[in-house]
Amino acid sequence: MDPDVFFGRNLTEAKDAIKTCERCEVRSECLDYAVAEGIEIGVWGGLTERQRRAHVRRLAS
Repeated sequence: MDPDVFFGRNLTEAKDAIKTCERCEVRSECLDYAVAEGIEIGVWGGLTERQRRAHVRRLAS
């Protein structure tokens, strides 16, 4: 798969990456890594940048 798929500019462009993540066996580890490292760009662990920010806020509360 082309890695650029994981760096779409909006949710519509990110849908293919999110679908791929749904089938991935290391999805949670990927998300944990992105959160721990403060990665702000791209789809990681099945979440877009905006979704990860909301996830981090939920974890903090």
